[in-house]
Amino acid sequence: MTTIREAVEAAEKIDGWMNEAELTWLAEKASEKSQIVEMGCFKGRSTKALALSTAGTVIAVDFWVGDMRTQIYPEFCRNLAYEIATHKVIVHRGFTAELARQWVYSLRPDMVFIDADHSYEAVTEDIAAAMALLQPGGLLCGHDFSNDYPGVQRAVAELVPHFRRVPGGDIWWKEIH
Repeated sequence: MTTIREAVEAAEKIDGWMNEAELTWLAEKASEKSQIVEMGCFKGRSTKALALSTAGTVIAVDFWVGDMRTQIYPEFCRNLAYEIATHKVIVHRGFTAELARQWVYSLRPDMVFIDADHSYEAVTEDIAAAMALLQPGGLLCGHDFSNDYPGVQRAVAELVPHFRRVPGGDIWWKEIH
């Protein structure tokens, strides 16, 4: 396992939107977790920070359809080649909430990070699916709680009472009991 600083530095080399404060928070939280589900991965910036920080595994879920399948998915695989080859990252291609619902009886992660489709409907489905998966005391969190994504704001405000925000970023979170 690498240090938090090394994980953040490695992640920052991958194209994406997470800033240093957000990547640092993710890496710190991942260092305390053993099974993480990431819903929405893009090119793997946050996936890298999670994978390099946890002693366990990261289940990376994205649909990578259309141009994302032909252009972004191969880049994600290149960016996480070592982590995928060593089974540190397990990749599942499909719709996030749909896959999560299939795992409800077989998977009990202690952290779920949501950063997939930012529409209200999709975030609502992802939150509900994540809550069904999480083990008691698990960490539910997500990205892009900002005015640029009103669907994310509305879904989180409605479904995750008393959520908190990460200073210096757009990550929201709550421990689910």
